[in-house]
Amino acid sequence: MCERNYTYEEKKLINGFKLTNPHVCVYCGKELKGNDIVTVDHKVPVCKGGETVEINLAISCHPCNQEKDDMTVEEYAIYKQKQQELNQKYEVNKLIDDLIEMQTRIMTKSAEINSMLQEVEKEIVSLQQEIMYGNFNACEGFIYTRTLNELLLKREELKISKIGHNHMNALMGNHKKSTIDLKNKINMETNKAQRLFIKMIAIGKCKKKSKPKAVNINELAQSAK
Repeated sequence: MCERNYTYEEKKLINGFKLTNPHVCVYCGKELKGNDIVTVDHKVPVCKGGETVEINLAISCHPCNQEKDDMTVEEYAIYKQKQQELNQKYEVNKLIDDLIEMQTRIMTKSAEINSMLQEVEKEIVSLQQEIMYGNFNACEGFIYTRTLNELLLKREELKISKIGHNHMNALMGNHKKSTIDLKNKINMETNKAQRLFIKMIAIGKCKKKSKPKAVNINELAQSAK
């Protein structure tokens, strides 16, 4: 980040520029309002010879201003283009998201099976009570017995399913937080490395300085391809 002390006239110019220009970020196109921080960026940074003159100033949101750092507008356009290209190549996050989704499905299914098993157990107990103390004929007795056998069979099937899902739940569920923490760590490290890498590419491809002028970031991105 190019930092230096501005003169009174420069500060006056920057403040006036902020007041008289629409609060729309020149780089991402976001309309800045409410709690959004409105900043004034030097298209050609001060540390690269840029002057505090109106033609070299641009309204920018705080994230874009921070990301642009000490790059020129042309360099930043290439930076954003390369950033988009690299984002499409990295599939680590998608793989981790799939893993987290699978862990969630296993936990949900395990809870569902446990709930179903409890309901079947209640039905079995209730039916056994009816058979033990109820008055019914042979036909009704046959229906009761068949229903009870079906419930007992269903209970055994659910028990088998419960064993498998509970084991997977114990294995996967206990590691869900670790997986999310890993994803966050990978994101931080990947983003840090990626920003440095594509900044080097951008600056390396823009060795020749251009005169400060108002340039549309999207047009620059297209011309940089």
